[in-house]
Amino acid sequence: MEHRPESGFPPVYHDMGEGATDAAAQRGIVWPRLFVLTYVPEEAEGIGDDPGEVVLYGLAMPGGGAVTVGPGGMQQGHWVSAGRAADRLGLDLWWRDELPESGSLS
Repeated sequence: MEHRPESGFPPVYHDMGEGATDAAAQRGIVWPRLFVLTYVPEEAEGIGDDPGEVVLYGLAMPGGGAVTVGPGGMQQGHWVSAGRAADRLGLDLWWRDELPESGSLS
């Protein structure tokens, strides 16, 4: 679990068209940040930069809390933060806005 960037970035405004983002910003709307939690088996750790298998998807709320759901859409949990979820579950945290433009983990 070498890849665990601690982000100081604020929540990301996802592209919904120029007017929509401007209107949301004027109203003080802050959007949640997207993240994934992945698992790399011990025998694969340290071999390249394999991000592993996506275990959970999540939203980090503007107030600091986070929620996670499984790949099938079932709710998994509520957390104090995305980092806390990763720590407690022993998973790697990847922020969507810190991934390459392709959005791919690899």
